[in-house]
Amino acid sequence: MVVREALLRLPLIRNIRQFMALGNDLQNAMRKAATVVGEKNYDKAAIAPVVTWATSAQVLDLGVRVETLVNEAVATKEARRAEHVSHPSDINSMEIQVARGHAGSLRSPRIFLATPDFAM
Repeated sequence: MVVREALLRLPLIRNIRQFMALGNDLQNAMRKAATVVGEKNYDKAAIAPVVTWATSAQVLDLGVRVETLVNEAVATKEARRAEHVSHPSDINSMEIQVARGHAGSLRSPRIFLATPDFAM
């Protein structure tokens, strides 16, 4: 979603979409948009990779809007957070006990963790 939003905000793509909305085909929209963004020597091959990428990401679809992508991203984030809350990873909430010991070695102390189902 971030890539699609970035492509939508790209001046070249934004202008291509505007010219397509006015009824221009993709080739004419590319040429006109390149002129608008300041390209003096238009070379279709030079902007073709970006246009291909935008096409594959369905960014040139006039029904796609930045606001829609942001709303989808927010909904995905909220769903991910709700799932994360139901599976806490906080050490304090998991009742993990921390014990220090040497584990049979005179080197640096070791830290042992135990969960409630594996008591120390």
